[in-house]
Amino acid sequence: MFEVNTNRLDQAFARIQAYPSRDASLDQRFRELILSAEDERLNRLNAYTLAAAWGVSEPPILLWLIYASRVGLFDLHWVTHCGHCNGTTGMAARMGEVGHETYCKMCESGTPIHSDENIEVAFTVNPAIRPTQESLKANMAPGAVPIGQWDGKQPITLNLDRPGKYYLLNLQDGHPSAASRFDVEKDSAPRSEITIVYSPEIASPSELKVGLGSMTVTTEGATHIVGIFRDFVAPLPPRRVTGLDVMLLPEFKEIFAHDTLSQRESLSVKSLTILFTDITGSTTLYRHLGDVRAYNLVRDHFDVLFREIERFDGLVIKTIGDSVMAAFASPDHALSAALAVQHSIKQFNQNRKVEDGNILVKIGLHEGSAIAVNLNNTLDYFGNMVNLAARIQGKSRSNEVLLSEQVRQDPEVQRVLDANPTLVITDRLFELQGIGEQRLFSVMSQS
Repeated sequence: MFEVNTNRLDQAFARIQAYPSRDASLDQRFRELILSAEDERLNRLNAYTLAAAWGVSEPPILLWLIYASRVGLFDLHWVTHCGHCNGTTGMAARMGEVGHETYCKMCESGTPIHSDENIEVAFTVNPAIRPTQESLKANMAPGAVPIGQWDGKQPITLNLDRPGKYYLLNLQDGHPSAASRFDVEKDSAPRSEITIVYSPEIASPSELKVGLGSMTVTTEGATHIVGIFRDFVAPLPPRRVTGLDVMLLPEFKEIFAHDTLSQRESLSVKSLTILFTDITGSTTLYRHLGDVRAYNLVRDHFDVLFREIERFDGLVIKTIGDSVMAAFASPDHALSAALAVQHSIKQFNQNRKVEDGNILVKIGLHEGSAIAVNLNNTLDYFGNMVNLAARIQGKSRSNEVLLSEQVRQDPEVQRVLDANPTLVITDRLFELQGIGEQRLFSVMSQS
């Protein structure tokens, strides 16, 4: 039996009832998981892998775990990975603790950190509910195989019997520290013995090419050595929950608004699509309808926009007067949401009397890199890409979706456009203030 604090477990499950939007049918499955699963399954749990194992949809699993991390059932981790070997390089409890670069001791190289590329969001059962022991495998790169553990005070006999990468890592407090790597190749000369000197951060030699055969290794400065083998061709890692996947969840934005980034912290996003909207002639609208009626009309149009943006996995970042800024993980989802907005706004107008006023919406889209920041205690996005998206929207017309060239060239965007024969697509050059000349693509529906 595993050591489980059932009182704390019951208390946490009572607290999660405060989130009725979770899938309550998952409650009992997670309770059984916590009570009976092996430690390895409860350390750095991958929501997508669990969804596949249970045969259920991914979003409810991820959302349940987000809520569970808020009530103390699970701890949410921001795990960084090496851009070369995909191994774990660090873990933080808060988004703001991640930083902008990570260093892999096995590869001896640094990697820029991007929330949509090499940050994984994983979940571990809270140790106050059930203490678990993290396995060494959790820190390894995909395809890495343990080949032994040794007392560093004694010589190690290392059998280099197949080509690939062999690592000897110094374990400190149970975690891999400095590593020495042997690239074993058939054409390289074998070596019968070697001495490795470990310091807290590095090993010398840090890498060496050797041939097949047996080698005696003497170590200095290390008490516990772990051996790992990896093939030269590393397998692809399992699909992970990225930092951006979580950052674009409305529920995460709502319940973790104060726990993400400080006013001085930021996090890079390598590929983000920003959607800006605006209303045509809003000044005239307020003058003709009066402030109260015009304001209520604008609020009603926001409901339409928010619904379509969230339906295509976007996140409303903020409203700016009568405008909306939203973020998407992919440009095709952003385009689908923009087209759905224009269609729904037409239906919205058809259901209204002329004297009650109509809304005409202009939309601009752009894709590129940005930084996530904390503005007014909520996540926001800044950078040249965001500025360009706003400029593109400024050139758009009523009922139009105006795309940057980066968005238009995306293969998935092309599929969305090809699937709708009623769309008319044209392009021309625009002069964008502070940016220069840009070719933009107009998408409008004939229906």
